Amino acid sequence: MFTYDCAIWGAYAFTSLRKKWSSNASRVSFLRQSGDHLLLIGLIILGGVLFSLLAVGLFALIGFEFSAFYFQHIAPWGLAVVPVLALFILLHNLFLVDKVSSLIATLFTPFALLTLVLFSASLPFAEASVFKDRSVLLLFNIILFAILGLILFSLSGSTKSSKKKGWVYLLICLAVVCLIDNIIALSAIGYRMLSFGLSANRLAILGLNVIVSTHLASITVAMIRLKKMKNYQSIENKIGAFLPIYLLWAGCVAFLFPIFFQEKI
Repeated sequence: MFTYDCAIWGAYAFTSLRKKWSSNASRVSFLRQSGDHLLLIGLIILGGVLFSLLAVGLFALIGFEFSAFYFQHIAPWGLAVVPVLALFILLHNLFLVDKVSSLIATLFTPFALLTLVLFSASLPFAEASVFKDRSVLLLFNIILFAILGLILFSLSGSTKSSKKKGWVYLLICLAVVCLIDNIIALSAIGYRMLSFGLSANRLAILGLNVIVSTHLASITVAMIRLKKMKNYQSIENKIGAFLPIYLLWAGCVAFLFPIFFQEKI
């Protein structure tokens, strides 16, 4: 189901950019806008949950059992409006949203590096082996995309820390650790293919890992070669150049894999 969502999102990206589709800068701008949209959706949902708990709690204090009616008849409608509301806020407060996303990336990048290092060090001692548990492999892919998002928002943001040379070194360390983890993930996928045979899901995850690893490696090389800390265009070009490859793979997995493998992705 996720692959179909990616394919639909890719079609939306292509129709939105139109003649600008061939421009890496336009692709990066679209990726940044999509990330800001998801961030706003998350913040609005978080605020909505807090408001809902407060509203239900207040009515409970005066003796009205309001929770069942609220979560069955009011909350679903509010949840459906969240993406539209987030897009409206994004289009009318673009500068503010850019500040928030850049600040969040700046705050969470050091913690992401620390967490990833501790997670990597814990893998040999973990009960759930990456070579046996498919959910661990899925977690690796989520981590990879999160790292790509942090790099995108950190380097293209307007915060002061993104202008410092030390910050680029921090992102390089983050990318290198993530690449090492993905090499382990690729080995695990290969082991599962040799042990359990080829399947649509395993081939889809393998292709995605190869693409993301190549993408992350190219961004890391661009960051290492970066001479002027204010000139991030070479990195943004690397980020935007891989968008058609992701969409092409998502389209293949969504529409071709079910034909050849006769199974759902």
